[in-house]
Amino acid sequence: MDEYLKGKIAEKALEMGLNTVLILEGDAPEQHNNKCIEISGNIDSPSRFVKVRGDQFKDCDRHCLVDVENGKIELVINPQSSTDKHTIVGKIEKSKKFKALGINDNNKAYSPDDLHRKLKLMRSYFPDHSSHASICKELKNLNAKIQREIEDHDDERGNVSLKFKQTVESNIPKEFVMELPIIEGESPVALTMAINLRAVGTNTIQCFLESMDAADLIEETFKKRIEEEIGLLQEWVVIIEH
Repeated sequence: MDEYLKGKIAEKALEMGLNTVLILEGDAPEQHNNKCIEISGNIDSPSRFVKVRGDQFKDCDRHCLVDVENGKIELVINPQSSTDKHTIVGKIEKSKKFKALGINDNNKAYSPDDLHRKLKLMRSYFPDHSSHASICKELKNLNAKIQREIEDHDDERGNVSLKFKQTVESNIPKEFVMELPIIEGESPVALTMAINLRAVGTNTIQCFLESMDAADLIEETFKKRIEEEIGLLQEWVVIIEH
């Protein structure tokens, strides 16, 4: 502010009987909304928000971004506002228990003993106690069983690594069923599981959990749940798929 304008302000202040005038210069502080809404949760978070508070924001600008491939829905209210913009994000994800087990994850390898200890503590995820006891017993005895078979057929000829590999592959435990939520926040489903074995060298066995049921269900469920949520939101907000 130049000196002339400051002088004019001072003259006007004197006319009004003011003894002190405080002139502030520089940019004004940015405005912030301390009560803005930022929610991130399960895939149904946007639709639940609209159900409960939709009337409160029915006259506001809004849109909904949908990423089908990554299972993400983002509801944005007052997108152009710097003070009243609200964002509610819903994301569909594999359940924590499913990811922790490393199902269909080629980077998650167990030794037979480690997998035995893991499953031993998960009896409640099996449809019955007998199937749980059976797979735990197979895993517990797997190393010893393979070693006995190798010794019984050892004629000191041939490739030791190949013999170990062939013996391991012939002892893959039978399939079993576990009841797990595959999607975070969703109910458990029955999944047929297999334990794949890999021979490493001449004495190491790696176990991998695999479920074709889960692979199919995850793809189907992602698509189905996104479509369900779009159906609940599309009458209230413009849907933008990307």
